[in-house]
Amino acid sequence: TGNTVIEAVRVLIEHGVQPKHIILLSLFSTPHGARSIIQEFPEITILTTEVHPVAPTHFGQRYFGTD
Repeated sequence: TGNTVIEAVRVLIEHGVQPKHIILLSLFSTPHGARSIIQEFPEITILTTEVHPVAPTHFGQRYFGTD
């Protein structure tokens, strides 16, 4: 949904970081999450390797070897 990123960006802004200087680097995102973030903070830059309608739930399992 993008809620975790939105909260993290709010913390950065509370500490004086200008939104135009924030770059979000993500391995994957959903269209809904990306839209939510940009709607809240239109000046940040989002870089992602993949936009997919469903967040891949298996990623964490494979990355941490818990699959």
